[in-house]
Amino acid sequence: MKITAKDLYHFKIIDEIIEEPAGGAHKDPTQTASNIKASILRSLEALTVKPRDQLLRDRFDKFRDMGLYVEKKSEKKKNLLQRIFSK
Repeated sequence: MKITAKDLYHFKIIDEIIEEPAGGAHKDPTQTASNIKASILRSLEALTVKPRDQLLRDRFDKFRDMGLYVEKKSEKKKNLLQRIFSK
């Protein structure tokens, strides 16, 4: 199973995708470190303005929602179930 950074971002497992230099992170470690530093500083700036209670609530909600599965029943399926069980 191949899970990409875009997948992790889509599922809200990660908050941001840090861009790599052309050719990959190993090609330019200095730029990679700079990109990581900028990401951390942005995150810290956003987090330090939030009250402690809000930080805890947000963290709890984020981890609680990971893996949440919601099945949406199609109208066809719903109608079929109604016909079967209404007899």
